[in-house]
Amino acid sequence: MAKMLHQQEANSLKNRSKERKEAGITRITPERARGVKAKTSYSYQRLLKGYQEWLGIIGYAESSVKSLPQQLKPFFIHLKRSEVKSLELVPKEIIRSYYEQLKQRKSQQTGELLKNSTLNGHIRNLNLLRNYLE
Repeated sequence: MAKMLHQQEANSLKNRSKERKEAGITRITPERARGVKAKTSYSYQRLLKGYQEWLGIIGYAESSVKSLPQQLKPFFIHLKRSEVKSLELVPKEIIRSYYEQLKQRKSQQTGELLKNSTLNGHIRNLNLLRNYLE
């Protein structure tokens, strides 16, 4: 019985895979991945952990130590999508495009575009990250 169920599942997966190939779907693209959160790479996650520890060492409040690294995750995802492999020389165009992207983003709390003070906070956080990396 179990072997029969396993065989049915395998056939079902093969059929779905065949249907996807016939439809031209071979992988999930950002357009098709609505609701799927992008993830930062392992090396960026390690960098954020070190940044978080550094913030604590230099005396930032516990709430900032938790929130500032989280605020950088969309930046790292932007770098990854822009195929930036190293943080040593991030082109200014990439930072500008990230800033433009932020300006179009809506607040999760109010549903309105991010305020200038929030945008400035993101820029301060990027400068703080630069100080950490130096």
